[in-house]
Amino acid sequence: MLGAELVRLYVQPRAQRRGIGRALLRQVEAIAIDAGLSALWFTVWEGNANALAFYAAQGYATQAAAIYGFRGRHYHNHLMARALSQSAARDADTQKMLDFSDLKELQRKE
Repeated sequence: MLGAELVRLYVQPRAQRRGIGRALLRQVEAIAIDAGLSALWFTVWEGNANALAFYAAQGYATQAAAIYGFRGRHYHNHLMARALSQSAARDADTQKMLDFSDLKELQRKE
């Protein structure tokens, strides 16, 4: 399964809950589909409950854990992903079967 990583998607708090994040995410998904990619994935900090809930509501599921090191500290994240094909998007079981077995623990040092 060939996928794309979404590196950053932020909506300022005063502009949240107006559909902006959903519209941006759908546009990224459309671009990825047009490029022939079949999945979209990203990481979300475990302490960002709003983002985790938002992405889950958009059909994304946690596939693995990711740990980022920054200035001597470690931050635990969820690696979330979703299949982008129309048939897979309708099949909740397929969402859980995305193969990220080689990404059990991701580490990125900045």
